[in-house]
Amino acid sequence: LDDRTELVAGALSSDPERARLSAADIGIAADRAYSSYAEMAAAEAKRPDGIEAVIIVTPNHLHAPVATAFLKAGIDVICDKPLSATLAEAENLAALAKASGLVFAVTFNNTGYAMVREARAMVAGGQLGTLRVIRVEYIQDWLTQAVDADGQKQAEWRTDPDRAGRSAALADIGDDVLDSPIRDARGSPLVDRRLQRPPLFLALLVAPYQIAHIVAGAAVAPLGDAGFRPALELIGKRNVHLCHARGYTISR
Repeated sequence: LDDRTELVAGALSSDPERARLSAADIGIAADRAYSSYAEMAAAEAKRPDGIEAVIIVTPNHLHAPVATAFLKAGIDVICDKPLSATLAEAENLAALAKASGLVFAVTFNNTGYAMVREARAMVAGGQLGTLRVIRVEYIQDWLTQAVDADGQKQAEWRTDPDRAGRSAALADIGDDVLDSPIRDARGSPLVDRRLQRPPLFLALLVAPYQIAHIVAGAAVAPLGDAGFRPALELIGKRNVHLCHARGYTISR
């Protein structure tokens, strides 16, 4: 969306004064700086020059109520992942979006990396043959220190299950990598889930505060300049493909 959107309105904080000041800092007019998402949805829907779409980048627990408010106001929605905090919320949103006929997009930025797109193309083209193993790693180190206890804003809500959701690591970093290489450009599955022998899916998602939510995992030492390391390996009957989404690719 770089250079293709114009930010003209916003509800930028749960604190009204902070929302007003933040809007002024980035050039949003005072009459379009809202103190709540509900106020924004209602007001923008009534304006002849109202917003065409809203982008939701709130903590996870607010994705569903915010998206619902804007869909009901007739406004297209672009929502950060995860779609919602619960399956029930996700199903309700899907039904509402379908009934409204509006655009409802969920952002999965890692699917756009060249190496992930190459892996997807190799699966679609049959270069790997029948997939036997899909192994994914996404290791982060930014919470090896208890920065949430010091009030670090991003960490403070991510470590709270009531706001981040009970799935923790799976929703936070796992949904970036779990199925992107095995879906085509339209999101349709490239792996037939009805196979008698579906591929073995191994995922290691490690952010130290989330270990309790992971079935199998181990704490990791800080990764230095790396910060985080997403990696993907697809093992097929014919071939193996290994890629690091932000680094290099090896095929053999």
